[in-house]
Amino acid sequence: MDPDPEIEHHRQFVKNMMKDAWKNYVLYAWGYNELQPQTRNGKLDSIFGPTKLGATIVDSMDTLFLMDMKQEFEMGRKWIAQELDFKSTQTEISVFETIIRYVGGLLTCFALTGDPMFLYKSREIAQALLPAYNTATGIPNGLIIPKTGKSYHHKWANGAILSEFGSHHLEYTYLSDMTGDRRFRDRVQRIRAVVKNAEKQNGLYLLMLDEETGRWSDNKASLGALGDSFYEYLIKSYVQSGHRDRQSLQMYIDAMDAID
Repeated sequence: MDPDPEIEHHRQFVKNMMKDAWKNYVLYAWGYNELQPQTRNGKLDSIFGPTKLGATIVDSMDTLFLMDMKQEFEMGRKWIAQELDFKSTQTEISVFETIIRYVGGLLTCFALTGDPMFLYKSREIAQALLPAYNTATGIPNGLIIPKTGKSYHHKWANGAILSEFGSHHLEYTYLSDMTGDRRFRDRVQRIRAVVKNAEKQNGLYLLMLDEETGRWSDNKASLGALGDSFYEYLIKSYVQSGHRDRQSLQMYIDAMDAID
C-alpha cells in the first residue's frame, strides 16, 4: 500500500534536512564534535574536551540508518572504525555523556545492523571509563581522563549527580548481555544497591551523593535537571528486562509516590 502523499512529502522534507545538515558537517567540520553553522567551523571545546571524537557522527548514525542514507552511513562507519579512539584521550570527558551518546549510540547501531564493529567499539569505550568507578561505593566520578584513568567529580558539584550515575543501567546491561562481560552489569547493579539503601528524606532521592560514604550530599530533589533521567532509567530498566526487574519497578513506584 502506497503511503499517504502528504505524509511522504513530510518524510522527504525531513530527510532532505538531514542530508543538508550532514553535507555541511562533512564539508566544514568532519571529525569534530560539532559544527558551528554561522562561522562554518568545527567545535571541540565541549563536554568531550578539545579532542576530535566525532560526536556528531556517532549521534547521527542511527538516523542515517533509519533514513536509508546508505552512503552517509558507511562514511560514518568507516570513521568510527578507523578514527574513534577514546582510550588515548588525554583530556577530561563526561562519563555520563560518553555512556549515553557513544556507548549507547554504538550499541544502537549494533542492534540495528548486527555489525560487530559497533559492539567492539562500544565495549572499548566503556572499558576506558571503568577507572571512574574505583570509589569506595562504586558510584563513579563524573569526569575522567581516559589516557591516565584519573577521575573526579565536577568542580561545581559536592558529589556525584543522580541523573548521571543513575543513567548507565540500560547501556551497561545490554553491553554485558551482548559481550558476556559482566563487569558492566556489575557496576550498575552496585550503583543500584547503594542508591536503594541510601537513607531518604520523605522517600525522595536527592540530587547528589558522596561517592565515598554513600550518603546524600545535597538536600534537594528534582524531576528536572540533575535528577530527570534517573527516573526514566528505572522504568525503562523494568521494560528492558522483559518485566522481570521488579526492583527497578518498585523503586520507580516508591519514588513517584513520594513525589506525589
